[in-house]
Parts: sequence; C-alpha cells; structure tokens
Amino acid sequence: MGHSHCWYLHECLCCCVSDAAQVVTDSAANCKAAGAIIEAKWPHIKWAPCAAHTCDLFLEDVFKMDPFKNIYEQTKLYITFTR
Repeated sequence: MGHSHCWYLHECLCCCVSDAAQVVTDSAANCKAAGAIIEAKWPHIKWAPCAAHTCDLFLEDVFKMDPFKNIYEQTKLYITFTR
C-alpha cells in the first residue's frame, strides 16, 4: 500500500501546490516519497516533515529509555487524572 499511497498523495497535492513554496506533511515514508516526487516535479517547492510530528516521534523514543520511563508513566497518570 505504501507505494500506491505515495502516488495518491502526490496526485492530491499536485492540484494545489504549483504556486506553493513548501509542502509540510507528517514524516511517514509515503509522505516523504510524495514530497520527493513533488520536489522533482517543481524544484522551487521544498518538502518538510511536520515539526510537531517529528518531536512526537523523538519524545516517544526518549521515554522508552530506562531513565525516563517512570517520568513518562507518572505524567500519563497525571494527565488522565486531570482530564
């Protein structure tokens, strides 16, 4: 599905990006591939991963490490309690 999804994203974006300067998506592989196709077709357009999505992925990895697991679990409990 990844390859066909990449082309689907490319087709969806093509209708609205020709005058754009940048395309921002999440950093999933199919989005990266669609961004690369758009950059090749329109050299003036640059693709960038969403900063929030990238930070989220980074923090997920950090909180899997032993020194931070406890902090993460306590934070989840606090957030659940305060909702």
